[in-house]
Amino acid sequence: MAKVRLMEARDIIRCVEIENSAWVDPLAKEYSFTSKHFEELIKVNPNGQFVVENNGLVVGFANTQRINYVQGKTELKTWAEMCNKGFISKTHIPNGDTVFGINLSFSKEAPFTASGILLAHIATYTFKNSIRSVVLGGRLPFYHKYANQMSPEDYINAKRKSGKPLDPELHIYKKAGCRPVKVIPNYFPDSESLNYGVLLIWNNPLYRISRKSNQIKEKILGR
Repeated sequence: MAKVRLMEARDIIRCVEIENSAWVDPLAKEYSFTSKHFEELIKVNPNGQFVVENNGLVVGFANTQRINYVQGKTELKTWAEMCNKGFISKTHIPNGDTVFGINLSFSKEAPFTASGILLAHIATYTFKNSIRSVVLGGRLPFYHKYANQMSPEDYINAKRKSGKPLDPELHIYKKAGCRPVKVIPNYFPDSESLNYGVLLIWNNPLYRISRKSNQIKEKILGR
């Protein structure tokens, strides 16, 4: 059965293997994470790095940092600029109000449910830490098949006859409650997505309640 836990140093070799198998696109190869990336992620933001285990084998992982983000005002830059190409010591804000998704990768051994389980765990992480939202730039891996038929803006809203999003990866994110907001040109080198990304946002429904509770506790303790 798949389960999520914090990433540890002992997971690094396996995570590098998954990374190399997941990112085969020549355009993105220079951005593939090495052991040095994972070492820094664990050191700088240890509580924001997660792995998925299935029957004792690590089959996927997610890397995050925290930022301050105001919806409609803060500009989501390219992936490289947002996280300094994965070396987050300069971009991670320890008390930031938003989780920024840096990397999400799975091996061939990962069960179909692994991505949903991992995203649900990240949601729980926001509940426990009173974090406002999760933002990330998602891929559009099927867009190259439809680029001559529609714009990327139309593509992120296109649906199959079943009502599901046309792009399977976008379907996974939407199923997890993430809302596609806008297309980001030149977000990440990706031939399948034609270098487009899509800004995805998930808002913590308990944020205002938990923040109010914390404010009350601070007032009581401050007296």
